[in-house]
Amino acid sequence: RDYVFTPLLSLTRRPVVAVLGAMLVLGLWHEWSTHYVAWGALQGAGIVVWHRFGRRAGPVTTPGWWWEAGQWLGTLATFHYYCLTCIVIQKDSWAGVTQLVARLFSR
Repeated sequence: RDYVFTPLLSLTRRPVVAVLGAMLVLGLWHEWSTHYVAWGALQGAGIVVWHRFGRRAGPVTTPGWWWEAGQWLGTLATFHYYCLTCIVIQKDSWAGVTQLVARLFSR
């Protein structure tokens, strides 16, 4: 945060750019490969989307059970998104990534 996110935020004044830049650097920190760059970009995109949906225009007017169901569904969706993005770093080749994703979403 101190070495990448904050300087990017100060330089650009755009939190989206700072988050994406920090996650790309985090991916490269793990390994210098296109798989980890893609993983960092996907993680950064997930964080940006999470922040966009997390903003509220005003007070919440939904019933308590509906709010809790939304929280559970959000947690479930976040977990599945993270697991799907980890497929990118699990396989050694992009062909392996596409084959695994195709197997997951095919009948």
